[in-house]
Amino acid sequence: MEPIVGDEVKIRTSDAEAVVEEVLPRRSTLIRRQTMKPQVLCANLDLAVLVLSTEPNFSEGMVDRVLVSAHAQSLDVVLVLNKADLVPRGSEARHRVERRLFVYEKIGYKVLFVSALEGEGLEDLRSLLGGRTSILVGNSGVGKSCLLNKLGQGQIEVTVGDISEKLKLGRHITTTTTMPRRRLFSFSPRPLRPFRHRLPGEGPPAFLIDSPGARRFSIWDVKPEELKEHFIEFIPFARHCKFSDCRHLQEPGCMVKQAVEEGDVPPERYMSYQRIYQVLLEGTEGSFRSALWTESEHAEKRKRASVREADIGAPLSAIEIAVLRSSLHHLHHAFKGFCCKDSLRSMELIMTDENKDTDGMGYAAAAGKPKSDGG
Repeated sequence: MEPIVGDEVKIRTSDAEAVVEEVLPRRSTLIRRQTMKPQVLCANLDLAVLVLSTEPNFSEGMVDRVLVSAHAQSLDVVLVLNKADLVPRGSEARHRVERRLFVYEKIGYKVLFVSALEGEGLEDLRSLLGGRTSILVGNSGVGKSCLLNKLGQGQIEVTVGDISEKLKLGRHITTTTTMPRRRLFSFSPRPLRPFRHRLPGEGPPAFLIDSPGARRFSIWDVKPEELKEHFIEFIPFARHCKFSDCRHLQEPGCMVKQAVEEGDVPPERYMSYQRIYQVLLEGTEGSFRSALWTESEHAEKRKRASVREADIGAPLSAIEIAVLRSSLHHLHHAFKGFCCKDSLRSMELIMTDENKDTDGMGYAAAAGKPKSDGG
C-alpha cells in the first residue's frame, strides 16, 4: 500500500536514511472518483471542512456528494461559506444563501460564514479544528488556499489562485494533497506518527491538510443500495418503513417519503437523493452526464417545480408540492420588484395554501401558463 498524506508508517533507519517498511492500517480515508478511478485524498482524518462560496457559486449536488462520502468513512463535516464579505449581513444575497444552507443546518450539520479577507468567523473555525486532523475540501476558486494561509498566521504560505472573470470558475492551483511544512521523522525503535504541522494558536493541537480543488466531487465508495444510509436525516424514519430493504423510492409504506410530505425531511435533499441514486445505479457517477446533472441542479428544480402543458389539471404529489413551494419561495425573494403582481400573487397562493383545490384542479392550476402580459 503506497503511503499517502496522513498515513502512519513503520520505518527502518540506517545512518542518514530512513526507509518506510509498512503502512499501518488506516482508520479512515477520504476518496473521490476521478475519471472513473478512485483518488484517495488523505488518511486518518477526523474532520472534513467543506469550503463553499458564492463566487464561484456552489452546487447542492456537490455538497450532498461530499456529505455522503464523508459519512461513509465516519467523518464529521463542517460547511464553511468562505468569501462571506461578498454577501454582507442583511443583504438579499445573504438571505438567499442562508436559506440554501439552512437545509443542512436543519439536519444537523454545522455551518459557518467565514471571510479569509476580513477575518469573519476565523476564530470559530479555528476552535472546531482543535484536537483534530482536518482537510479542506472544495471546488477550485472557493478560497481554500487563502483560508489556509490565514489560519497559518504567516507560518504557512501556499499559492493563491484567482477565478475566471468570464466563467466565474476557479483555476486549479493546488495539484496535490499536502500537509503544510511537514517536518522530518524523529526516530525511535517504535512506530511513530509523522510530525505534522500544527496551526498556530492556543488550545489542543490542530493539524490541517490542503487538497486539490476540482469542478465537481464524485462518489466512489458507496453503492446505490447503500446510499440511503448516508442521508442522515432519513435514518430516524427508515427504521419504521414497511419493508426493511426499502429504497425510499416507490415502495408502499415508506416512512421517509411520508416525512418528506410532512416537512420533516427537506424535499430538496430527497430530490438530490433520487438523482444520485439514479446515476449510481446506471454507473454514470463521475461521467460527463453526471456532471451536467450536478451543474444544472437549479434548472432541474425549476423544471420539476413547473407543470408541463400536458399535465395541467393533474394534481401534484405531496412531495412535488413541497419542492414547488421551496422553489417559489426562492423565486419570490429573488424577483420581487421585477415580476408583475399577478405572478407574485400566484406564488403566494401556492406557498400559503390559499389556492388549494379551489377549482378542482389542485395546485397545478396556480402553477400553469403565465399570463400573456409577460408575467
